[in-house]
Amino acid sequence: NPRCRPINAGLAPDTQFFLLTTNRGVCSSRDTVRLVVMPLPAISFNKYLINICEGASASLINSVSGGKTPYRWRWSPATGLSDTVLPIPLANPKSDIRYTLRVTDGFGCVKSDTVRVAVNPRPVAAFQWPITCAGRPVVVSDSSRIQRDSITSRLWSSPGFDTFGLKVINFRMNGRSSVPLTLMVYTNKGCGDTLTRVVDVKAIPKLAFNIPYVCNGDSSRFANQTTLDSGFITGWSWDFGDGKSTTIRNPVYRYADTGARTVMLSAKSNNGCADTVRKISRVYPVPNAKFGFS
Repeated sequence: NPRCRPINAGLAPDTQFFLLTTNRGVCSSRDTVRLVVMPLPAISFNKYLINICEGASASLINSVSGGKTPYRWRWSPATGLSDTVLPIPLANPKSDIRYTLRVTDGFGCVKSDTVRVAVNPRPVAAFQWPITCAGRPVVVSDSSRIQRDSITSRLWSSPGFDTFGLKVINFRMNGRSSVPLTLMVYTNKGCGDTLTRVVDVKAIPKLAFNIPYVCNGDSSRFANQTTLDSGFITGWSWDFGDGKSTTIRNPVYRYADTGARTVMLSAKSNNGCADTVRKISRVYPVPNAKFGFS
């Protein structure tokens, strides 16, 4: 009882004949065995390596030909598959994996093939900026992260502003105190992430003070009228223009003699934002009243 493994590399059934001869002494007998070899079904994948991003799905597109319909599909392993018997299931694996497709045709002939799904990490979009005072451009730096691969493209966008490719941007607020800014980053495998944050600048003290005009020998009372839209003032500095100074908020000062002097007031906020304003203070001479009589 011999065994054989016939081969049919074509697409149609192949009939093969085997001659059986038996001998007993001088007598012999012959017979012919007719063997029909059915072709195996052929499997072809649209892609044998499918790249997806973390959290994404991909269709395991394939086509089957040859053999005899109907076909039956069986996928393994079941990890991340939407179904194991659908012709084209959805794959959503958490890590790299190789799927095996086993197709059985109407003759019961079986063919298998494999497809690999590579799961690529997504970047984590992030950006930061230092404390910036109003009126100055904000230096925004991309601090996005990626486990492997590399970030190859960046897109910054905000109302009235778009730029591409830069890792560091000088973002102008155009008189606004806060503006939403969006960063989109993509890797060399096409995986991306998006982050929107509100970029803000810190208020600068709005300096003002009331400058008195006084007579020689009188004290000048300086009324500090400074305001700050947000935060608080951490320090004051007065320069009276004659080499003397103080850090009192509302100082009272007496000049030694008459004349005009430039008084300078500086203030600094808790965010480090500072400004200075100057005004002219005048001390007038006292009239020398005289009278006579005759």
